[in-house]
Amino acid sequence: MFSYDHTYLISSRELKLKVRDYPQYEIRPATLDDVDTMTRAGIKESLFRHRIKRGDHCILVLRDSRAVAWSWSATGRLFLMLGGIIFDTGQSGFFLYDVYTVPEERLKGFIMVCFEKQLEHHHRRDCWDIYGTISAFNIHSLKTHFRMGFKTCGEAYSVTLAGINVCYYKSWPHKTKKAHVFLKRPPEDLECV
Repeated sequence: MFSYDHTYLISSRELKLKVRDYPQYEIRPATLDDVDTMTRAGIKESLFRHRIKRGDHCILVLRDSRAVAWSWSATGRLFLMLGGIIFDTGQSGFFLYDVYTVPEERLKGFIMVCFEKQLEHHHRRDCWDIYGTISAFNIHSLKTHFRMGFKTCGEAYSVTLAGINVCYYKSWPHKTKKAHVFLKRPPEDLECV
């Protein structure tokens, strides 16, 4: 019935990534052939297929054919579930989302190698503006991303009450209305990330 978000939009054009070698792991882009692997990892088959078919890019970290970490990216006009925000990456940008590492494989730096591979993919497409969102309450994640070279470039507040969603853009890097009010999520039939 009620939810509240305070979200920072972060951005960079170049990241400082400390990438290690992972000889016991396979690191590569996901394809539709990975649907069973991702289903075993807990991702709904329909969601995985939809993301791949719409052109979202996924980097997988696998150990013994098991997905232990991944990172997704998308381009275009999107609805960001974290924060209830409408965001457009523009022609030269991409949005990083759904970065995950299974608990027993955490603190190995997989986020760095996933981001490195995402950047390589998007740079080949001449996309240099990197975006993401982080909850204002997730101080640890903010510090980690700041160390990588991200900076805050926007701030938004979102409230949902009885199905009515209001998002207020306190500051934003692109021209937008100060507030969006909508009754359904996602609004305007936008793609969700």
